[in-house]
Amino acid sequence: MEIELCDTPVTSFVVTGLTGGVDYQFKVRARNIYGYGDFSDVFVVEASDLPGKPTIPTVSLSGT
Repeated sequence: MEIELCDTPVTSFVVTGLTGGVDYQFKVRARNIYGYGDFSDVFVVEASDLPGKPTIPTVSLSGT
């Protein structure tokens, strides 16, 4: 399924509402006064969840 995310002049774009652990495919193209250029090759980005909570370290003493 293809979804157009943005059709305005931008130099960066943030996609929200993605599911962690899922691969998403993106392609981009430029537009100028002459129209649209060709799409880029598809690139894949894996969305990630927030990192897990680290375990509490265990400390032990040996000797005096």
